[in-house]
Amino acid sequence: MNVKVRFSIIALLCAALVAISGVSSCKKSNSEKTKQYLNGSLRVKNWPSYIGVGETFSVKISGVSHPKQGTEGHKLGFYYSISDISQTTDTVYRVGVNPLPVPMDNVPVDIPDFDGLDTLGTFSFVGTVYPEDNNDYYSSTVSYSITTIDAERSLPQARVDKSRPYFCDWRELEELDMCYNYIEADTLGHPYNLLWMQQNLAYLGSGRGYYNYDIMSRMFGRYYTWEEAQTACPDGWRLPTDQDWADLANTVNPQGFYTPGKNFENIAGALKMDARFNGLDMWEYWPESVITSTSTFHALPCGYCNAGAELEFKGIQEFACFWTADSVDGDDAYYRYIYTGEDDLKLGVGDKKTLAISVRCVSDRED
Repeated sequence: MNVKVRFSIIALLCAALVAISGVSSCKKSNSEKTKQYLNGSLRVKNWPSYIGVGETFSVKISGVSHPKQGTEGHKLGFYYSISDISQTTDTVYRVGVNPLPVPMDNVPVDIPDFDGLDTLGTFSFVGTVYPEDNNDYYSSTVSYSITTIDAERSLPQARVDKSRPYFCDWRELEELDMCYNYIEADTLGHPYNLLWMQQNLAYLGSGRGYYNYDIMSRMFGRYYTWEEAQTACPDGWRLPTDQDWADLANTVNPQGFYTPGKNFENIAGALKMDARFNGLDMWEYWPESVITSTSTFHALPCGYCNAGAELEFKGIQEFACFWTADSVDGDDAYYRYIYTGEDDLKLGVGDKKTLAISVRCVSDRED
């Protein structure tokens, strides 16, 4: 569209010049040459948004062909660059040596640059398909971001501390070491009626990881629908009722007089955890809800997931949401949630089959 507009303006200028100076024509210089575009656009499959430090991965590229495909001197190559990692572009398929195959359909490309990388952060990737006759045709590019993480370092405040009370979920493979701390009292020594998990449940046999990445489950926990949450807790643990949530809140803030079925005011700051993911604050600072962590509950704003036909994750760094065991009716159930800018532990109603959120399990105390 821009090209048409540009040529229209040129035509108008030519007409004006003819009218003013009597010039009989206005032609582009023969030395000017307009580049053409390759057919299609570059597509990349299997691109990971998150990857563990030191890991490598492979992708598949498709979608581009040369208008003069199959004739001599019109081959395609591919190179990529990654910000702050690759100092120079890494050419994978080079015209004249090993050009891209024809047709270019799911061509494998190894990305080894992360092998040995021990840096946490988010990096930009730019992939480019270029033509051998690049003076005549534009290249086709695509860009993505990738975040390197480490379960021990990316969110250190949420990792399991085995010097404190903990238990392990023996349903998981032993090498996964899937364990959880549990809390028995707040920082002032007020005992809870139940034992509460201090981390979000991350049972891999159910639910889904953040954007379907299991590697994120060790830090954020997994996202479960209410129906999945009914059987997700380990043996000896269960989903808390709304009465259990009220008991927890009344222990942390005895002046609250909290009852089930209502919002719990002036409690969120005590439940939040001051945590940073890859160095960035998880909870945005709001004077209305100052983080004290006196409950040691350690709530994280992991948002929620719409688990319909396509997974849609929302509310990261804004909401911490947890299922209760209480059903509203055949379709809906109650959940508790914290919003970053308010100091209430609110009560919400969500669809049992499509809303997927965090789970904290509880266990009866052994007196």
